[in-house]
Amino acid sequence: MHRQHRRRQYRPRLEELETRILLAAARWDGSLALGVPGDGISWNDVNNWSVDGTVDIAPADQAPGDNVSFPAGAPSSTINLNNNRTVNSLTFASDQTLVGHTLSLTTGEIAVEEGVKTTFESNIIVGESQLLRKSGSGVLVLTGSAPVTLVEEGTVSGSGTLASLSVLEGGAISTGSDIGTLTI
Repeated sequence: MHRQHRRRQYRPRLEELETRILLAAARWDGSLALGVPGDGISWNDVNNWSVDGTVDIAPADQAPGDNVSFPAGAPSSTINLNNNRTVNSLTFASDQTLVGHTLSLTTGEIAVEEGVKTTFESNIIVGESQLLRKSGSGVLVLTGSAPVTLVEEGTVSGSGTLASLSVLEGGAISTGSDIGTLTI
C-alpha cells in the first residue's frame, strides 16, 4: 500500500499583542538658547522644553506622561503649571519652584539631587501606587496638598498637608525657620 503524503497547508494568523507605551524624556531648558529661547516661567511654552533631544516640544499631558527633568544648568525659575499637568516622574538637578494647579505623578517618584531645593506651591496627586516617593539628597518643599509620602533620602519640609508621612533612615523632616509647618 502506498500512502499519500498530504502537504500541510500553512495558514498564517495574527495574534494581538499587549499595548505598550514608550515614555519620552522631557527636559526643561527654560530661557536657555536651545532652539527658540522660552519665557523661562510657563510650563505650556513649548520653547521651554526639549523632548528626546528635539528642542521646542512640550512634554505629553496625557497619562502616563513623560519622565520630566530639570537638569543642572537650567536657570532657576518659578514655573507656572498654567493648568493641571500629568508626568510619569520628576527629577530635579536645579532649583525650581512649581506653582498653581495640580500635578499628577503617574509613578509618584520625585528625585531631588544633592544641593538642590525644589518647591511645590501646587497640589500633587499620584497614580496607582498612591504613594509619593522622594529620593535624592536634596530638599523638597511642599506647600500644597500631597498624598501618602515616603522620604527615602534627603529632606521634606514646607507648610503643606500630607495624607501621611514615612521617613526612612536616609531621609529627614525639616522644621527650618524659612519653612512652615507640615500638616499630616
